[in-house]
Amino acid sequence: MLRRPDTSITFWRDDGPSEALRAQPRRSKMAEELNYKGYRLLVSPVGKGWRAMIFPPGSSSALHESPATLEKCPKEAIVAEARKIVDARLNVQN
Repeated sequence: MLRRPDTSITFWRDDGPSEALRAQPRRSKMAEELNYKGYRLLVSPVGKGWRAMIFPPGSSSALHESPATLEKCPKEAIVAEARKIVDARLNVQN
């Protein structure tokens, strides 16, 4: 004899994260896009650190020398490194 699948639906209430979790600072999981001297810098969290993908003007491919670190560091440090790379590329071109 064939049995009918269980079609009952269970509802529950989700009050969201507990107070202990709300008290902890959260790091953005979103990438931030910056423009620097015509280059697009896409900064995003990776591991405990950051990645800054550098896109030349009009390009959809990031430079291979785009900086990243898995170790804990401030986002500003990786942005500064990306800006140095852009400055170096612009100095070579001039």
